[in-house]
Amino acid sequence: MKVVATSISDYLATFPSEFMMADAYTFTLIDGTVLRWTSAQADFTLGGNVWSAAGPIIVRSQARSVVGVEVDTLDLQMSASTLLLVNGVPFLAALRGGMFDGASVLLNRIFFTAPGVPVNATGVGDVILFLGDIGDIEAGRTSATVRVNSLLQRLQTQLPRNFYQPGCINTVYDAQCALVKATWEVTGVIVAASTASTLSVALGNAKGWFDQGIVRFTSGPNAGLTRTVRAYMLGSISVMSPFPYVPGLGDAFTARPGCDKSQNTCKVKFSNLAHFRGQPYIPSITSVVNV
Repeated sequence: MKVVATSISDYLATFPSEFMMADAYTFTLIDGTVLRWTSAQADFTLGGNVWSAAGPIIVRSQARSVVGVEVDTLDLQMSASTLLLVNGVPFLAALRGGMFDGASVLLNRIFFTAPGVPVNATGVGDVILFLGDIGDIEAGRTSATVRVNSLLQRLQTQLPRNFYQPGCINTVYDAQCALVKATWEVTGVIVAASTASTLSVALGNAKGWFDQGIVRFTSGPNAGLTRTVRAYMLGSISVMSPFPYVPGLGDAFTARPGCDKSQNTCKVKFSNLAHFRGQPYIPSITSVVNV
């Protein structure tokens, strides 16, 4: 059921001869960044928030409501120039780089009193058409297709939350793990010719130290983008998926070690055995054969 603001129902009850509607998109990234873009021809204000008409061009599929627990989807075709930046990164590069992974999307229909929307106009009210989390992203050089899954998708989370298993059920650096990210981060710069997937570095950590961890650029064309570390050896870091741009000499980054969730790693590498939540002594699966 769609909830209609009183301001809209009161306005429409007057049978206005002309009014205008526009889509308003609110993207909330997992780092807390909030982006508000609209299909209107100019910026407008509603509820103290400003939606920008200078965002990407967005063409969406129809939003629908169904009875039951079916997971609905909303497909967004998005295109933008390299001048549109998100946290300092071109929009499409940010999509490819994972900056929008797990972000939530709110789609509102905004009503205006006039047939045209002047600059910094104020909307009468809004109706929520869709709310969900970003799922699959297919980003090219000039456009991207983003699928948004309704919040019912969250009901597909496997339960119970905690399992008895040999490996730790914590996620490294989460509240249960209790390790502080900043304490384990190291900084460095690119010291030699690199590729988008193999970085030349000069870090003094032991081989494998950053495996399954992350590397994040803080300067250069990849600034703000993060990748999972496939393998770390003295002098190089290989990442799971390539960065959109080849890093240059002197580009700065931070790197953080990962965890394979084993008891030995928790004890030897992180000295954090008190927070280990695995059960490594559970008997392994065996087969019984009657002879």
